[in-house]
Amino acid sequence: MDLIVSVKAKLIPVEIKLTATPTLRHADPLRKFAAVAGAEAAPGLLVCRVQKETPLTGGHVALPWRKFPSWLEERLGE
Repeated sequence: MDLIVSVKAKLIPVEIKLTATPTLRHADPLRKFAAVAGAEAAPGLLVCRVQKETPLTGGHVALPWRKFPSWLEERLGE
């Protein structure tokens, strides 16, 4: 896990990868974190080189790396 963001009493795991074609393997750390954190965990982000936001299994999302700063600012500004 590269980063954990705390938003409104929820922990959002963030994994950062160079890939432009995420696979289930890339999302493994997000699933493992959710299993350990339990109810405190929110669906996680895989920040990578995808062209557009892409849903992953378990409610996680692959997010284009260029959108991550604004995503983070929106959540931390709340």
